[in-house]
Amino acid sequence: MPTAIIFHPAQERTLADEQRRILRELNAQEALFFPLYPLYCFLDGGGLAEIPPEACRMRIKSLAVHPARLDGGRLVFPVEILLDGGGRAEGSVPAGRRNERKAAAGPPTGRIFPSEALPLNCRVFQAADVSTDGVLWEVSRAVWVKTRDA
Repeated sequence: MPTAIIFHPAQERTLADEQRRILRELNAQEALFFPLYPLYCFLDGGGLAEIPPEACRMRIKSLAVHPARLDGGRLVFPVEILLDGGGRAEGSVPAGRRNERKAAAGPPTGRIFPSEALPLNCRVFQAADVSTDGVLWEVSRAVWVKTRDA
């Protein structure tokens, strides 16, 4: 099971508000994006995806969610994670996907959506194993993490 970051409810609300704002803007241009849920951060690099959630508690020094960007037909919030010992890991929060069947041409890949609310420095969150079965999400071995950055 991959390890994911589950945000504190206040952080998740900030991300959901940004997601709605950006999707409203994209869909006003007839790009036909729809939201993706849940707003979890899936760990892509730095070796965190393979370690148990309990170990994330000791390894993660800070976590920041950056302004959303388009990556192909997907809207993602990039996540930067600083680790003890100076290491760095990356993740992403899938926030939206373009309906390829109904959209002729979408906005350019790489477009960044500036925000006053982001970057969001997350000091308290959960690390957990997450699995999916169709539309069913199962969270197991969730542990709360409090970062040690100042």
